[in-house]
Amino acid sequence: MRADRERNVRQKGRAGFSLFLLFLLSSLFLSSCKRASGSGGRKSLRLVVFEDPRLEGGQQALEAIRYAKLSRGTLKLGGEEYELELLEKEPNDPAALQEILEKEKRPAACLGCFRTEETLLLRSALSEQKIPMINGSSVCSYLTREDPWLFRIAASSLLQGTAMANEAYRKGCRNAAILFQEDDPDAAALSECFRSAFLELGGKIAAESSFGEGEITEDGEELKKLLGSLQDQNPDFVYAPSSGKAGISILKAASSLSLSAPIAAGPSWELPSLLKDGEGAAEDCFFSLSCPLPEENEKEEGTEEGGEGNETKGQDESGERETEAESGSSASETEAEAGSGKSGAEAESGSGKSETEAESGRRETIRGYREYLRGKGLSDTVTDTAILAYDSYMLFCDAAEKAGSTEPEKLRSALSHIDYHGLSGEIRFDKERNALRDQVFFVGVEQGEFRNIDSLHF
Repeated sequence: MRADRERNVRQKGRAGFSLFLLFLLSSLFLSSCKRASGSGGRKSLRLVVFEDPRLEGGQQALEAIRYAKLSRGTLKLGGEEYELELLEKEPNDPAALQEILEKEKRPAACLGCFRTEETLLLRSALSEQKIPMINGSSVCSYLTREDPWLFRIAASSLLQGTAMANEAYRKGCRNAAILFQEDDPDAAALSECFRSAFLELGGKIAAESSFGEGEITEDGEELKKLLGSLQDQNPDFVYAPSSGKAGISILKAASSLSLSAPIAAGPSWELPSLLKDGEGAAEDCFFSLSCPLPEENEKEEGTEEGGEGNETKGQDESGERETEAESGSSASETEAEAGSGKSGAEAESGSGKSETEAESGRRETIRGYREYLRGKGLSDTVTDTAILAYDSYMLFCDAAEKAGSTEPEKLRSALSHIDYHGLSGEIRFDKERNALRDQVFFVGVEQGEFRNIDSLHF
């Protein structure tokens, strides 16, 4: 009897353990399925974001995309709901790129504000996989001509370089000097477009110099020598497209040399560190952007945004030098012809009731984003980089829903025909996937803060 009872107890124990094991395995399986499908049984849709959060611009872009996802974290495609997942990777990490290109981790698109140097590292592998790139920072005109999967939402080097030449000429400058960073493709492209446009307008290039990353030293002596040699030619304007890091060194050198000519650059100078470390010379510089900075950035008492847009003087857009001219001029012609003679306010928000509602929504988004930044202990200044990064995410969402799919060819077609009204204005693409922008904005420094100072229509 006793032996029978012990045998029954052992059998019941084994049966109980088997049931427990079955329950555990079932739970693990269901948990795995839930993770694969996203929360609430939704499927997961991956977007890769290439940004380096250790850099000022990278952090600005990354936070803007994270905020955009908080606003729009799911999509309905073909009757099914998808949860968006951000794969955040550093653009200069080959291992990270290889990892995300594995079949089970293939992203639907690549987003961010990576510059041309980083784009060149990424585009071959992404294009082979037919993964669209929606880029908010690279300005080199030739990139989109060579890559059918790259969509640029920033104003191109042709547009920004030509606009800067017109702005300098309009201000009465006739004797310009150029100092550009030769190992930065965006800076080189901007300098080429500025040079040809300024000469076409009747101006003169008094002197020109270039430098590389290795010449950007902490004491700034190398750049001081270069800037000093340009100063000897008595320029009335200095165009210095370069990285934000180089910009700080250039401004320090200009301050020590007591350079009287205004200094201008491209969008990479829009960094808070330039205000802090530019040693006062920042007050005399300005740079071009694809969209105006939000007026919400200004103090509560407010100041008016920059002056109304000015009509550009005639510019033959075939004046690009070899690296851009070899790729053809159709994109530049499309960009130059896109303008419709609107004022600055009209270009940003259009006219009529729907545009007024859109502008109200834009202001609310900016206010919400500033609160988000403050909540994370970050500066609440909203930059051009952040605006374009936010738009890259929302643009993808609109295109995917329009296509009803993330199948590569359908998604690319939807992106090509999109008409999106975002924080940076209306975005439509020409046949070479450049945003059809017809206005460039100029931002300067006043009382230690970035301010909209002017704009130029094409």
